[in-house]
Amino acid sequence: MNFEMLNGYILEYFYYVFIGLLFINIFVGFKGKDFSKRIPLILIALLFFLVYVSAVLTKVKNLPVYLPTVFFILLFGTSFTLFRERFFPYRFKCAKCGKNLKWENILLEEGYVCNACKGADEDAKGEETEEGEDRGEE
Repeated sequence: MNFEMLNGYILEYFYYVFIGLLFINIFVGFKGKDFSKRIPLILIALLFFLVYVSAVLTKVKNLPVYLPTVFFILLFGTSFTLFRERFFPYRFKCAKCGKNLKWENILLEEGYVCNACKGADEDAKGEETEEGEDRGEE
């Protein structure tokens, strides 16, 4: 394995991945006030930045070239195995019917409910409020 090539790849692209994740976090309109989907993007961006810093230090301080690759594997491996709920809280299936969710529902909206189930819930809530208004008029 050519660690020098991997180190060059990390130096060239990981900074842009870091900046891209931060831009997504800032400019994408997360629906609701729940930060449970915003914080993982910041944490993942921080992991990419730490690996980038290790690659820069490897180049500047003439450390072994395999260091950023090992650091990447250890950092992401421990983060996603030990702290999976914190770093990757996303679900890909609807909590009610089990259908696959669209990316918009996975990344942006609160809860993990498909549009069909969400529409059914809103219809049920609308009927309950209409019944309550009817009772209040009598």
